[in-house]
Amino acid sequence: MILKINELQEIRPQQEAEIFVGKDGLRAAYERLFHGATKKDEDLFFYIHEEDYGKEGDLFYFSVQDLLKKVKMRGICNEKSHNSKFIKKAKFIDTKFSSFPIPGNIEVCRDDLLIVSWERPIIGVLVHSKSIVNNFRRYFESVWRIAKKM
Repeated sequence: MILKINELQEIRPQQEAEIFVGKDGLRAAYERLFHGATKKDEDLFFYIHEEDYGKEGDLFYFSVQDLLKKVKMRGICNEKSHNSKFIKKAKFIDTKFSSFPIPGNIEVCRDDLLIVSWERPIIGVLVHSKSIVNNFRRYFESVWRIAKKM
C-alpha cells in the first residue's frame, strides 16, 4: 500500500502525551483536544473550583468558549463550583455537582484526555490513549448517575 505524504502526517501513535505550559499553552491544549470535533462529539469533565485559582479559571474558560461550544459538554463539579461565574453562566454545559471527592481537573473528548493543573506554572497534559479514555468514560458515567443537579 502506498501512502501519500499528507496521509502520513495524519497517522498518530496509539498512545502519546504532550505537556502545555501557561495560559497560552493551555489554550493550545484545548485547541488540540477539540481539533476536528463537531456537535456529534461529547466532552466529559470533572472540575474542582478552588478559591486559589477560581477567578483565573473562570476568566480562562470564558476566553475559550469558542472552542468549548464546538461539542456537547457534560461536567461534574465540586460543590464550590456554585461560586464559579463560568459554571453559572455556561448554559451550554449540562452540569451536575458532587458532595464527595472527585478527580479534577480532567476532561475527555474522543480519544484524548486533558489534565489541567492551575498551580504555578499552569500546565495541561494532553494524553492520546483509547484505553485511558475508555476507563475515564466508564468512571464518569458511574459518577454521573449519582451526582446531583442544582
